[in-house]
Amino acid sequence: MDGILGMNALKGTQFVMDLERKELRWWQGLEGHSLPLGYNPSGCPTFDITLSNTTVPCMVDTGATGGFQVPGEAGGSPDPEQTFYYASMAGSILEGRTFRVPRIPAGDRAWSDVDLDVVKPGEGTPQVGLTVLAAAPVAYDFLHNRITFTARSDGSLPYRKEPRRISLAWGSRTGERFLTIQPLRPASAYFKAGLRTGDHVLKVGPFEGETLSIKAVRDYLDKGEPHTWSVRRGAERVEVSVPAIR
Repeated sequence: MDGILGMNALKGTQFVMDLERKELRWWQGLEGHSLPLGYNPSGCPTFDITLSNTTVPCMVDTGATGGFQVPGEAGGSPDPEQTFYYASMAGSILEGRTFRVPRIPAGDRAWSDVDLDVVKPGEGTPQVGLTVLAAAPVAYDFLHNRITFTARSDGSLPYRKEPRRISLAWGSRTGERFLTIQPLRPASAYFKAGLRTGDHVLKVGPFEGETLSIKAVRDYLDKGEPHTWSVRRGAERVEVSVPAIR
C-alpha cells in the first residue's frame, strides 16, 4: 500500500525535502530563495508565481510528476511534440498542450526556460510538481509558512527538464488488480521506447507478480539503467526495451 503523509501531519513542522538523496531532514532549513506560503480552500500549500503579469497561486504537489501546470485555453493546432495526456476529473484521458516559457518569476527570482503545461479550464488548479520540487533540495516551513528553493549560482531557480520517473497507479476491474501507466508525454523516453498511457504493467526488470509494486519500480528506475517492460495492451502482451535514462 502507498503511505501518504499529509498536511494534518505536517502542519507545525519544518523540514528539508531532498528527493535526489531520498531524505527528509526534519527541523532543518536551507539558504536560498524564500517565498511566503498560502493555502487554497482545500488546505493545500501554495506560493505565487507570475504569468503574463498576473499573480497565480500555485499548489505545491509532490505527487505530480510534471512541472508548472495551469488550466486555460491553449488555442492553436496541437504540435505532437508539445502535446501530453492527462486524466480528467471524471477519469477520462484528455489532451493538453505544453509551451516553452522563457521565465516564470516568483518574487525577485525566476525559473528560466521552462515548460508550462496547459490543461482544459475546470480540470484542476494551478500546480507545481516534481520537475521543480525534485530539482534541488527544498525547505518547507509550516511554522512560519515559508518555502525556500535552492538558488543556482547565476541566481535562477533549479528546474529539471526531464523527470526520470514514470507515473504509475493501481487500478482494478472485475476483481482484478493491476498496475497501469498514467498519462505519458510523447517526448518522454518511455513513450519513445514504446510504452503507452493505460498499459497494464506485468513486469519491470526483475519485478513481477507479488514483487511488483510502485515503490519497487520507482527505486529500480531511479538507477537509470536500460531495462525491459512487459505490458498488456488490450489482449496483446507487449515487450518494451527502455534505454538508460540519466
